[in-house]
Amino acid sequence: MFTNSFFKLAYPWPKFLQPADVSKLNLPTVVPNPNESLLFSARKGTEPFGVVVIAEKLGVSTQRSRGIKDGPDFLDRVIVSSGLSSKGRILKRTESTNVHGLTFQELDYFINGEYVSAMTIQVGQWLMAFRCNAESESDLLAMTKSVLSSRPHV
Repeated sequence: MFTNSFFKLAYPWPKFLQPADVSKLNLPTVVPNPNESLLFSARKGTEPFGVVVIAEKLGVSTQRSRGIKDGPDFLDRVIVSSGLSSKGRILKRTESTNVHGLTFQELDYFINGEYVSAMTIQVGQWLMAFRCNAESESDLLAMTKSVLSSRPHV
């Protein structure tokens, strides 16, 4: 279980993933953003599949962006930045509220041979974003179900 006392959230990652040292992740960054924080990552063994959790301060402009407004705005940007509209396909885009009262925005898609999900939840003036990628639809479903089972943590 990943817990974050600042965001007061607990996220139970799937059992087939193991936590990864976030300092060793090779994530693309165009321009460092002081309003974005990498919180957690878990991987499927040595494979390049798993989940990454980031927090993004809402409404803060940077050199490359006017600032993210909300979850739907974040997902719109995922579609554009990934080139999804020309080289992939959207599997689903939904908004749902779980049994704990947390509302999630979700975009699932298939691109470059991978199943991917971008999911967000707003916590105050912050957006927590979960990026899941998997080699199979069943693994992606397990990852998205785990994100959707997140709960408040005091």
